Amino acid sequence: MTVLHEPLVEMIARRADVPCFIVAPARTGKTTLAMTFAQSHYALDEVLWVNGSVKDFGDELKRGALQAYLKGEQTPDASPRRLFVIDDLARLDTVEAACFSDCIDDLVEQGRQLIVICAPENDCYDELQSDRLLIEAEHLAGRQAPNNPLLSPEAPIPTTSSALASSKTSGGSDGPSASPAQNLSVIVPPETYAVASDEHFEPLEVQFFGGFAVWKGSERIDALLARRSKVQALFIHLALNLERGVARDSLLSRLWPEKSYDAAVENFYTTWSRLKALLGGGAKAAPYLSYDRQVCRLQAAYVNLDLTQFENLARIVLFCQGKPEERIDAIYRMERLYRGDLLAAVPLDRHAQALQTRYRSLQVDAMLIAAQLFSEIGNATTAVWFARYAYDLDPGREDVYRVLMDMQDRAGQRTSALRTYFDCKRYLSEELGLSPSQKTIDLYQELILDRR
Repeated sequence: MTVLHEPLVEMIARRADVPCFIVAPARTGKTTLAMTFAQSHYALDEVLWVNGSVKDFGDELKRGALQAYLKGEQTPDASPRRLFVIDDLARLDTVEAACFSDCIDDLVEQGRQLIVICAPENDCYDELQSDRLLIEAEHLAGRQAPNNPLLSPEAPIPTTSSALASSKTSGGSDGPSASPAQNLSVIVPPETYAVASDEHFEPLEVQFFGGFAVWKGSERIDALLARRSKVQALFIHLALNLERGVARDSLLSRLWPEKSYDAAVENFYTTWSRLKALLGGGAKAAPYLSYDRQVCRLQAAYVNLDLTQFENLARIVLFCQGKPEERIDAIYRMERLYRGDLLAAVPLDRHAQALQTRYRSLQVDAMLIAAQLFSEIGNATTAVWFARYAYDLDPGREDVYRVLMDMQDRAGQRTSALRTYFDCKRYLSEELGLSPSQKTIDLYQELILDRR
């Protein structure tokens, strides 16, 4: 072991709880460092060396071949593999990187140690902080970045708030170009952290009504977000507060209420890094996320959210803005946009549940106004349709029953209007133990006495 490698090897040993990424250009000694660590800390049969640059590596990764292979390497009949080295990792796309991340997490959780070797342009972890130990060309060459304690054996282990300085400098001794162990023809890396390849940032299209769907350009990515519940939950909280942002401590209490503060902070940085990576990488690569003065934001300039469109249309309808034809157009657009309850079938906390109720109420209010507007312009059939739509959304509101009764009577459906009254009376009695209000009773009296 060289004098230069000794502190680096010691640092890798001390940080066995996180993946180690050795990121440097060719011929800088990065593979030599990994070999030195493996030889000094593990027996030969405890190390599995995987070639990450083989043909079809990405496709096999998507198929789960690496995960299956590594699982087979850990059966009782096989020699125990305690160190996994992924050498010469190729460039991964978003899906491949997501699979790679999952695999890494599984290995670390099982107590295995992991080293990933790659060129800077293939570094799929980008700007993560405490999720990994990062060793770069300057460290291999013996040059130390400002305020970087990596080369000091006595230095404290980096924490979540510290990131090793980034450098693209190359130097040092030549490293072997091939893996010292077997080349696997079918291989595998894990989930997750791809970066954008240019300066064009495709907007995120986010749909919350009727479920959860997210597109980045033409690629749908909500399935990737949903693979980790906390990543999905973090994205949802940020999107629900698109203009305002959310204080970090508020996110800690919502997402990790059972954790201590320090543990919640650690989980937050891990989840934030994963979300950033899935959306496209670091701050320079993808501007979708920002974190400033303890406030986390999903940048509104790069996000098209159906809730934002819905609220803008609701203002036109509810506040009687614009000409009648403009309000009618807004009504039809709201009806198309509201595909179902907010985040239907997605587990929600009490904050999101309150918003779900609020948006349903907004839609009902707008549809009741639509019914009255179409009644005023003489389109009684359409007025009844919108009143019925409001009733289907929320059959527990007494004002909805009254509007539906009114529209049915104006459309010549007096019998249906009387039936609606008795449905209202039955619901209030059975569900709430109440009688209809005087307004509803007066409308019923007008109907039976034919005073309208």
